[in-house]
Amino acid sequence: MSGGGSSLPPQDSSLHGKQVLTCLEEWMAQQKYQSIDEFKGRLSFSKAPNASMYERTQFMKYFGPV
Repeated sequence: MSGGGSSLPPQDSSLHGKQVLTCLEEWMAQQKYQSIDEFKGRLSFSKAPNASMYERTQFMKYFGPV
């Protein structure tokens, strides 16, 4: 995370990165995923059974009170 405008000192951002990784690993174990490839893209717009829900949410995000 160098040069990206991060407000955390290097040691803090490293700790934060480790915490994020730990949480991700715990979540993956709970969901019984062995790798990121198994769930990557699961929330993809192109795979949505009802893509219009995404469109409506995005519309409301910018033009309505969501």
